[in-house]
Amino acid sequence: GRPPSKSRISRSRPPTQSTPDMKTMSDLLPAPQPTDFAAYLSSQTSLLLALGLLGLVLLARKYKCCHRCCGAKGLKLTYFAIPGRAEPIRLAFAIGGIKFTDERISGDEWKARKPTMPFGQLPVLYADGCEPLAQSMAILRYAAKRSGLYPCCSSWLAAKLDSIVFLVEDMFGEIKPTFSLAGDEQIAARKALLLEGGGLAKQWAHIENQLKASTTPFLVGTKLTIADVVVFSMAAQLASGWLDGIDSSFLNKYPRVKEHKAMIASLPQVRKFYAEMPVVTKEAWAAASIDIRAFTQ
Repeated sequence: GRPPSKSRISRSRPPTQSTPDMKTMSDLLPAPQPTDFAAYLSSQTSLLLALGLLGLVLLARKYKCCHRCCGAKGLKLTYFAIPGRAEPIRLAFAIGGIKFTDERISGDEWKARKPTMPFGQLPVLYADGCEPLAQSMAILRYAAKRSGLYPCCSSWLAAKLDSIVFLVEDMFGEIKPTFSLAGDEQIAARKALLLEGGGLAKQWAHIENQLKASTTPFLVGTKLTIADVVVFSMAAQLASGWLDGIDSSFLNKYPRVKEHKAMIASLPQVRKFYAEMPVVTKEAWAAASIDIRAFTQ
């Protein structure tokens, strides 16, 4: 006869035969005893608590080590009686409500103390229990972080405001060579810096454009930063009459910069700082032809 069709061939497997000797996993594990479980849980809890306490101790020690100088007390900033590179640092501390001693020394004092200064430079920041800190940019960033004027969560935002700070620092580089000149030659060189194509003119144009592009009153981000303080300080210094050949009229070419300067000058902390400036400092400013009104208007 014909062979059976493949479709009729049964493909089912034979049923598994159970035997009395086969046991499940639960049968092999010992039944937990309530007293044993309680003891186990208690020991584990104690271990976790001990580890947690140890972690807190280590974290506290690390915090104390890392922040010993971040929140340092007894701050003293040493610089000359002029605004210069120390002015934005002073303002940062003032805006942040950070107490510090504003030590302003004369040229004769500087000659006597220069050998004892880090890197033989000013400004220098001192703090209780910390080594003296030199270099204006390093001190400025420290002051900005202490005062909440430097972003701690956005590296990109921090870099953006650094770019403004370094641009203003470049202005000092443009001005510095003019100090080796004298008389009409010095005045002409400084005026040239603010003419179209001049070094300072280019840099102020960049800042003007930055303010125009900003959707807020500030240079970077949505709140006051150290970039705003540094730009204010430089604009005020140049407008103060401190440098022969440069006066407040230069701001007329940069209306947004002028508005920005007035905004920072109107801050209560800034007004208070200049209102409480010691008489001896005001006298030193007057002797150097520095008009304090450039910092308050």
